Formats: sequence, structure tokens, C-alpha cells
Amino acid sequence: MAVVYQSPERGETRWDEAGRTDVVANSHDPEFIRPVVVSYTPQGRQPLRIVLYDVDTLKSDVRSIKLASQDYLGEAEVSLSEVLAAPNKVLEVPLLDMVKGQQLPKGCVLELKAEELVQANQTVRLLFSAEGLGNASKRVDPFLKVLKQRPSGDWVPLFKTEVRSKNPEPIWAPIEVDILQLCSADEQRPLKLQVYNYDKGGQHKLLGEAVSSLAALRALVLQPLAARKLDLLAPGAAALAGLPATAPSKQGVVALEPAGRTALGLGEATGVAAPAAGSGLGGAVAEPAPAAPPPSAAAPAGSGVPGGSKTGTLVVRQVQVREGLTASDRLADKLAPFTIVGGGRVGEALAGMGPGHDVVVKRGEAVQGPEGPIVVCTRNDDLQAVVDATPADQRKDLVFIQNGMLQPWLEERGLGDNTQVLVYFAVAKKGDPPTDGKTDVNPEGLTAAHGPHAEAFAERLHAAGLSCKVLSKDEFQKSMLEKLIWISAFMLVGARHGGCTVGQVEAQHRDEVDQLIQELAAAGAPALGVSLNPGVEDRLLAYARSVAHFPTAVKEFQWRNGWFWGLSQQAAAGGRPDPCPKHSAWLKEVGAV
Repeated sequence: MAVVYQSPERGETRWDEAGRTDVVANSHDPEFIRPVVVSYTPQGRQPLRIVLYDVDTLKSDVRSIKLASQDYLGEAEVSLSEVLAAPNKVLEVPLLDMVKGQQLPKGCVLELKAEELVQANQTVRLLFSAEGLGNASKRVDPFLKVLKQRPSGDWVPLFKTEVRSKNPEPIWAPIEVDILQLCSADEQRPLKLQVYNYDKGGQHKLLGEAVSSLAALRALVLQPLAARKLDLLAPGAAALAGLPATAPSKQGVVALEPAGRTALGLGEATGVAAPAAGSGLGGAVAEPAPAAPPPSAAAPAGSGVPGGSKTGTLVVRQVQVREGLTASDRLADKLAPFTIVGGGRVGEALAGMGPGHDVVVKRGEAVQGPEGPIVVCTRNDDLQAVVDATPADQRKDLVFIQNGMLQPWLEERGLGDNTQVLVYFAVAKKGDPPTDGKTDVNPEGLTAAHGPHAEAFAERLHAAGLSCKVLSKDEFQKSMLEKLIWISAFMLVGARHGGCTVGQVEAQHRDEVDQLIQELAAAGAPALGVSLNPGVEDRLLAYARSVAHFPTAVKEFQWRNGWFWGLSQQAAAGGRPDPCPKHSAWLKEVGAV
């Protein structure tokens, strides 16, 4: 991860953090996607300090990463004016180890790429799918990466979609992006669309790519869906008609590229390499990517080049350019007010995301508020009191966000069709901004909702920049069971080992938690009448890594481990084998039953 600092003048000891890139896991040559935006004043030098860290604690919100706990790699100091004065606004500088007071080995360099942006107030919504990426005999876990071409001809990455596990025909979640970040408000600016096969170790394989532009994509969506297709060609074979061949991209450097509005953007990174052993960065400099074919070989705008090796098809399902307010502003304006029961961390955070006229009800008070969602932000043990305090004609509006198996309890009270939410965003303490529930396996986010008020809940989270999927009842049941398996398995294994953290369970007791996940999934899925999607263990282990600091303990037994214990008890009463033998034995071992 790279952290960018600003100082009023070179030589001053005060440095103010301007922003952070994303974290690229397991890579000596990282390519950062997240840009950093800084304001530009033509009259000043505007010193910048860029510090690189080896991040050991992965979190979905990079702002919450404690830098003092990470490994320092090196840094460089430049001025913004130097970057802007460099040819093509690209400046390469050596990396220094200021702790040891020496320059890092040859090859450890920092490359800054900058672009001045004009003001624009438009948001672009993009929705893509793909076809024919693989076959039944080969696993494909695809994600889409979008890059734009700079005036100098090189390409810089803008964003990535989520990974769709074992899916050769994925439909990715919609993307909303500022038009400045996407194409610098120039709809003719070339865009490269690349589909990769995800690899846990970071060695993602490029399956194919196409080159287009926002203008070409907007024209394409005017066609019937069956005609909105771009050929995905082998790397280096795709080009846009009339465009020059792309310049080779440098590897083994860090590139900071623009995003945002009336500012100079710094932020995308293409890597750090140090050929010398023991430098802390390691690895060799990669070869330049092949240049695109000359314009004469290019196909019509928005399509691949004939003669290239076709590897699949990209389907452009939606392109919208919205004028005026940003996506978050528009959503906030139309948000419906909530009644929020419970003023703790989550309740306060939800109220802070709203339009400003929510009604917050404390536990024990009568539930009175505007017509619409009544979000229950209390412990499970308080649920009955909340239901009793809610007028009978408004109980259908109750929204339950608690962990655990709620469905039997809800159905007993005639609330089985109420809205439920699987909350994965975290609030460390009251007043802190929420951290989104994203992992390296599910970068699209894990929070999900189902029921009458699911859309309203999702809109509120989206307005705050958080993820939330609205799921069908069947898909929600699957996701709910996965979260129940996660909390039951990790809490129980952690309790067996002195209440260690979730991260220690994932790192040090992987075999035990793997066995328990498999056992609980095998018992829980048929009990609910669902079939879990492949990759359950990968998803649950990834979530554990994202909340590695969480402590473990077996608690709220009725709602969590108690459901699986109930399956064991039912089997015993019927003379059948225990479907969860390890779970039962370990519950007895820790004294939970």
C-alpha cells in the first residue's frame, strides 16, 4: 500500500495524509487501483511524500489500517510541480529507506503519473456480463478490470469488479463511477476492458480484453441485448479504430493516477520491484506488455480486432450517464426516514447515513415513528421486548439485522416474511465511520437484505458508500446459513483455544475450522432445503481474515450454535446418527452444553 502525504513547503516536518491506495496482496510488483486526489495550486511547489508499506492486516477500508503496525518498505519525496513538469506528466524517482538512511537497491523505483482534471458533475453506471469464458472441465473465477488510456498512450487501471466464483458466464454487480475517474470527462477516451481469472496468490490470469470508449459503449447499448457484445481477444490483440498503438506499460514501479473532481489525481500503482535479495520487496521486473496492433488492423469502435484469438464475449448490459448530483447525493435526497430501535454503534451509524429526520427509539421505549422501515438494532435477547413495544399494525415493517438463526423465532410470531439483513459492515465504536464488509474473495461486499424493505435498506447503505445486495429468499437463506456457519464454527474453535482471535483461528487452527465448516454445511443445508454455492470455505476464511482482530466466544447460544445442537438432538431422538458429531463433542468440551 502507498500512502501519500502533503506538506506546505519542502523541508517542513509536518506532513498531512492526503490519501491511500488499495492493498495489493502477495505481490512484489503491485498494481494499485485506488487513486489518490490532491488539490493543485499552480503557484506553489506542493511537496509530496509517498511511503510504501507491507500491510499484514488486511481490512476492507484502508483508512482503518494502523500504519504503525505495518512493515515500512521505503519512500520518496517529490513536488507536485516536478511531476506536472515531467514529460507526459510521468516522473520516476528512486525509493529510499529513511530508517536506515540509504537508497534501496537498484530497480526499486517509484513512478508518479498525474493528470489535471477539470470540473464535471456526472456519474456513469456500468453493468457488464461475460459469456464463454471456460468449460465444465476448467474452473473459472472471473473478474473485470477497466483501464483508461492516458494522453501519453499508456494505460492505467481504474477499478475492478467482484470475483464470480466458478462462473464462466458471470453477471457482475453494477459499477457507479465519476466520469472524471472513468475518462477524464472525455467520452472518446479509450477504455480497455480486461477479464481475469482470479488466483488466491495474486497471479491472476488475463483471459481476454477488448478496447472501447464511453461513447462507443453508449452507442452499443442502443442495440438489442443480443447485439451488445464485444469479442474478448488474447492479450495485445484488441484496439480501437483510429487510435495509435499503446505504449508499453512499465512494471516494477508505483504509478499514481488521477481520480476525483477539481484536483490533480495521484493514486493508481503498477508495482515495486527489487531484484536484490533481502531488500524486503524482492522479485524481478516484468517484461513490458505487447503493444496493440497499428490502426489499420483495428476493427470498428467498440469491437475486437479480426484475426485475434477470441477467448470469450463481453456483454454490455447497461450504460447510463447521469447529470447533476453524484450518485450518493441523489440517493441521500430520496432516502425514506427510518425508525431505528437502539442507539448503539450500528443504530447511530444507520441514522448518520439517513436524510436527517429518522426517529431513534431507545430500548424499552414504545416504538413510534414515521411510516416505513423499523430497523431493530438491539441484541437478540431484546427482540421480544421490541416486538411487544411495536403497534400490531406496524410489526410487518420491523427489519431484523441480528446474527443467528432467526427464522423459526420469526415464524412463530407471524413475522416470517419480514425484512432481514445480514450486516457485515463494522463500527468499531460509537461515532466511528462504518467499515464495509468486503474481502479478497468477495470484493463486491457481503452485506445482503431480503424482504419488503430490502431495497430501502440497500439504498441507505449505497448512499453512504457501503455495499448491500438485495437477494431472493432462496439466495438469502444460503447467505444466512453461511454466516451462521461462520460465527458458530469460528467462535467454537476459538473457545477451544482460550478465546483466541478470529485471525488466530484462521491461521493456526485451520484444520479444525475447516472440518467444522464442512460438517455444519453438510448438516445445515438439507435442514433448510437449500444447496450452498461452491467455495463456502474460501468465502468464510476470507471473511475471517478481514475481521482477524475479533475475539471468540460461544455466546447467544440459542441463536447460533444452538440451532445446530438442535439438529443433533432431533437426530438422537429419532435414533439417527448425529449429523454434527465434532460440533456436539466440542460444545461439551467448552462447557456450552
